[in-house]
Amino acid sequence: MPISSTDVNVVNTPDVNVVNFPATQPVSGSVSVSNFPVTQPVSGTVNVGNFPATQNVAVTNTVNVITAQSSTATIAQVVVPLNTNTTVLAANASRKSAILYIPAQPLFVKFGATASATSFTYSITSTNSTVTITGYTGQIDVFGKNQTINVTELV
Repeated sequence: MPISSTDVNVVNTPDVNVVNFPATQPVSGSVSVSNFPVTQPVSGTVNVGNFPATQNVAVTNTVNVITAQSSTATIAQVVVPLNTNTTVLAANASRKSAILYIPAQPLFVKFGATASATSFTYSITSTNSTVTITGYTGQIDVFGKNQTINVTELV
């Protein structure tokens, strides 16, 4: 998916208080990309020419966002017994993303081992829900209502 300049949002503190003049002051913050669920770190410098003052900071950096592309999808139906932890995906370093279709609620999805009603990453409280997972390649477990969920892993 192409990323346009309108998809990039620089988040940082707009002012830097300068106490050691003249100097180049470090600045840092983060960039969030609206079409990509990852915040990217950004850093740079600002040159201070009028001291003492609070300087307005404008950081200009290039952020390269590469969208993970997949050529293989593995689809499985996983039976989840009532209130029993079930592994729906084993750890896979090659995973680009995963999609879980959950027909009934409640269901608790956990990034890691041993999901429960008190140990989870996502709490699904609506029927016919879909959870899309990107950026996580570890084990995924679920716990909850007796049902069969569809699991798609993209590698």
